[in-house]
Amino acid sequence: MAIHNLELLLCMLLQSVPHLLEHVKRHNIHLILGDFNARIGLDSHASHPWIIGLHCYHDSTNDNGERLINICQEQNLRPAQMRFPQPRNRLWTWTRPNGTTYQLDHILIRSNWVNSLRTCRAYNSVESRASAKLPVCEQTKENSARSQNSTGRSCKTLLQNNNSS
Repeated sequence: MAIHNLELLLCMLLQSVPHLLEHVKRHNIHLILGDFNARIGLDSHASHPWIIGLHCYHDSTNDNGERLINICQEQNLRPAQMRFPQPRNRLWTWTRPNGTTYQLDHILIRSNWVNSLRTCRAYNSVESRASAKLPVCEQTKENSARSQNSTGRSCKTLLQNNNSS
């Protein structure tokens, strides 16, 4: 019963993304951060190379990954972590008690802003969960100044503030 409720909650979250984006102006940076419980694999890069980058942690995509890719395709979003080569230990965001690691947390960015990112990788979380890592992206300098002027804070600052709350 609990697993069914979790799947229903996740489905509702994924369905709410398009409605949330309607309230944000298209010329602003759109960053969506979340634990989507979505594994995105190299098989998705083969079928959607314009959405999924080459640097995936998993070989195969699960159902939630497919849902996330469909939302990315419909809303013109890109998962940021797959665009940048990183060591494997900088890609996973969650580990099971048995030691198996997964990349389930993702940062989505509007495709017209994707080139403003300098890097994106997972950092060890501060205090929240010892088995989780926080994905963080950094903007290039020229775009960082532009986004700070329009929003008052950079992407990295927003992520740090969200992690501390």
